[in-house]
Amino acid sequence: MLNQDPFQSVLEDFQPLIKGQMKKLLIYKNFDEYYQIAQISLWKAYHHYDPAKGHFAAYALQRVRGDLIDQLRKEHKYEERYELVDHQTEESICSNPTNIEAAEDFLTPYYHLLSNREQTWLTETFYQDMKLSEIATKYDVSKNTVSSWRKSTLKKLRMIIVNEVR
Repeated sequence: MLNQDPFQSVLEDFQPLIKGQMKKLLIYKNFDEYYQIAQISLWKAYHHYDPAKGHFAAYALQRVRGDLIDQLRKEHKYEERYELVDHQTEESICSNPTNIEAAEDFLTPYYHLLSNREQTWLTETFYQDMKLSEIATKYDVSKNTVSSWRKSTLKKLRMIIVNEVR
């Protein structure tokens, strides 16, 4: 029989802990990536463990769970900051009158699901054909504020439509 690395036996013993934490944190996307992060975290715990400070299992649990949560936060922050937007499609919809009519027909059932500000942006953009700066001037707010209305409207509509397709 081959000699087994001491960490290898620890890894085998703590696989239920890793999988349990992933299940508790509802990690189902990128499962292999998170599993790898958890294994690396366990390896770090194994090498930095100080027996004087308590049991290894408790330390490993905190280390693995903490690193998984940190990675989830990083991904969430990245997804919030770098939203995938197809500007060409958006511009072609806004610039073509027949597309505007189709968009109006398409968006009407969802209009009541939007907040007042989101409805304002939608109305002024599609029905009144106003630009962002014109809307900002009309409502005495900054361009960034109107841009945030636009962003939240598009995000909400995407979520509604994606959930409807599923």
